[in-house]
Amino acid sequence: MRTRNHPSELGFLAVAGVVAGLELVLEAIGLVVRYYQSGVDGDLGWRFDAGVVLPALLLALLYAAGLRNSSKQAAEHSRIWRHFAFFSGLAIVLLALESPFDAIADGLFVAHQLQHMTLAMIVPLLIVLAEPQAMLLRGLPRAVRRSIVRSFFGSRLFSVLRMIAHPAVATLLYIGINYFWMLPRIHDFALENEPIHDLLHATLLAAGLIFFWRGLDPRPYPLGPSLGARLFMFWLAAMSDILLGSFLAFKSVSLYLAYGPSPHLFGISALDDELYGGLTMWIPGGGMFAFATVLAIRRMASDEERRTAHLPDAVAVTTAESFARQHAANRKMALGLAAFAVVVVLITIATAVLYHYATSHALLALR
Repeated sequence: MRTRNHPSELGFLAVAGVVAGLELVLEAIGLVVRYYQSGVDGDLGWRFDAGVVLPALLLALLYAAGLRNSSKQAAEHSRIWRHFAFFSGLAIVLLALESPFDAIADGLFVAHQLQHMTLAMIVPLLIVLAEPQAMLLRGLPRAVRRSIVRSFFGSRLFSVLRMIAHPAVATLLYIGINYFWMLPRIHDFALENEPIHDLLHATLLAAGLIFFWRGLDPRPYPLGPSLGARLFMFWLAAMSDILLGSFLAFKSVSLYLAYGPSPHLFGISALDDELYGGLTMWIPGGGMFAFATVLAIRRMASDEERRTAHLPDAVAVTTAESFARQHAANRKMALGLAAFAVVVVLITIATAVLYHYATSHALLALR
């Protein structure tokens, strides 16, 4: 008996992830509403940064053109939720960087962390789930498309990108960039210098795209990472967020000075502001990586089902073999998720305990 492929399940998981990520977006919208209701002096307006708006508009037009140029068979194969994910990702970039929320993020640490997590996690997840590469290429003129493909895959840039896209390199790059911009002096310097601040946003988005593209690569091993490598990537990234988030939540001194004198917006003290930012990084951030882990496991299982379903009848697996294989896959999935959850809890508890043995001198030295 052949196993059935259920592509709608991946669509359901994708929509579930979008809903989970919208928690951060809704929190950001809530801060904007609270700003206007608080009567704080200052007028928050929409920006028009050509470096953000024009690339987003160009990508949207290319995607729409690719959708129009797609054959009927390709259009039927492409699912509506993928289009929704792609355009949602572009829209969220504009909301995060061009809306009134951007001005709030400049004066409130927790809002800035929401902005960073949106760029490094939510937008990359949406874009990667959309798998827009083919659609974007179809949007280009045929001559340009052929020229780009022919020259790109033999170029030095492609070799560099292959090296960066190695699972280990992509993971270290993602964690390293996030930690680098959280160093107090670097963080404050970026807030006070607009070009550096723009570079901060661009590198977070780029690192997130590379990381989640490799972690959710639809290609099976060996073209894509193995299931173990994918789980380890998400585990390391989750641990990095939990460690940094818990550190910010538990510390007893304020580290970031560029947000101005305490209290900050809405009368929040600088220390509480950083505490809320740490909790935001710790809890919703860990949840997003947990979702990505489940999605990676489900994608691998779906791919195995798809390959089994396409076997010729002469070599198709028997009913007993099919059930045994499915049982083993389910058991591996359950054990992987259980181990992931247990390790997350243990690391979190260990972080909390070890923190209380740290001295305030070590914290002050980070300023």
